[in-house]
Amino acid sequence: MPLLTAGRESCSGEANTGGLAVRRFITWGLSENFSVSETMRKSESWSGFADRIGSVRSRWTARNKAAKYPETNHPKTMSSDHSTKLGPGLAPSGQRQVVRERPVERIVIYRLGSLGDTMVALPCLHKVAAVFHTAERYVLTNIPVSSKAAPLETILANSGLIHGVVTYPVGLRAARELWALARRLRALGASTMVYLNESRGPFTVYRDLIFFRLCGFTRIIGAPTGSGLFGKRAASADGELVQECVRLTGAIAELGPIDLDSRENWDLRLTEQERDAGRRAVAPFGARPFIAINMGGKAAENHWGNENWRRLFGELAKTHAEYGLLVIGGAEDAVCVAEVTADWPSPVENACGRLKPRESAAALENASLFVGHDSGPMHLSAACGIDCVALFSGRHRPRKWHPYGPRHRVIHRMEGISAIRVEEVAAAVRASLPASSSAATKMQIKS
Repeated sequence: MPLLTAGRESCSGEANTGGLAVRRFITWGLSENFSVSETMRKSESWSGFADRIGSVRSRWTARNKAAKYPETNHPKTMSSDHSTKLGPGLAPSGQRQVVRERPVERIVIYRLGSLGDTMVALPCLHKVAAVFHTAERYVLTNIPVSSKAAPLETILANSGLIHGVVTYPVGLRAARELWALARRLRALGASTMVYLNESRGPFTVYRDLIFFRLCGFTRIIGAPTGSGLFGKRAASADGELVQECVRLTGAIAELGPIDLDSRENWDLRLTEQERDAGRRAVAPFGARPFIAINMGGKAAENHWGNENWRRLFGELAKTHAEYGLLVIGGAEDAVCVAEVTADWPSPVENACGRLKPRESAAALENASLFVGHDSGPMHLSAACGIDCVALFSGRHRPRKWHPYGPRHRVIHRMEGISAIRVEEVAAAVRASLPASSSAATKMQIKS
């Protein structure tokens, strides 16, 4: 069970202090007639439960501040209004006034995952950037568990959508690590959080809310606590789920509508340097059209197998031989490329491990089609507006993680990806992409 926990960092001497502070807080909360068991006996809603914890935390913080600053009952900082009235020169008494800048507004966005998880949340990140355009935006995210997964910060860097990240490793449960993460979040001084994390059930969501309330977040947008419990409700009679990108836009509906069909909302805002790297990667194709391929991914159960890919390329060579192949993925995916594509008649570019995620996006922009597993590169291709032929195993129920848009062709086998036949993938490619001109001519002669 994943647990919101802190990363490993030095707390020299702070662990005991933190534990004491937490115990004092809990004790003080209980003395204020706040009882978890009593709350649950009275059948108070979990949402109200989280709000009450936030209220207790606020009163506890206010009491500590009052004790620290007995004269003013607030920290000794000059308000922006006071600075404006007095101006930049002298105070009315003639003494030099220390003018302090207005505090920077900050918000925190909570989103775990790597490349694919980040891409399906991209339209929501655009909306958050538009609504909170004057605020500094930080993402609370995990350190990827798999070495094959790209960290969120490498995907959104240079986009202007965020200003930084706060990372922590998933799975740690030590109170010391939780306290360290809480300190890092409180240090940001943010009171607003946009909860864009995948819905993982009521216990996990409310546990997160309690923790974030204790960290000082008084406004949490998007936590799936309403009807249609946690976005897991089936979207159709055959059990298909709502797509994750659609669920997320509904979760933060209070920020305004999000048009998922607008290309602007899927824009990674690539830099010119990143586009140059993408152009260099596909330069060997010249004017030749090319198909993007991904045969890897972090989940082993999503892998179709080298033999299936070799047979697919042999089948497609009959009709699409004039297309180049751009193979993308992690460095570990590069090993099998030469063997699997050995008989492909046109140029093959093995870019696995050579391109960063944003450079891969630049290279993908001119692809004619993407063919590959349920993976981050698939979601990256879809975000770039490339039609996809996507192969799904039974790891997830249908539709939730399918690429968004009507032009994609998804082959989803709940019994396992090995049940997908080479012939049906080749048929999906041919239905999505015109045959090579020479192959089309031969077909016409035969007919």
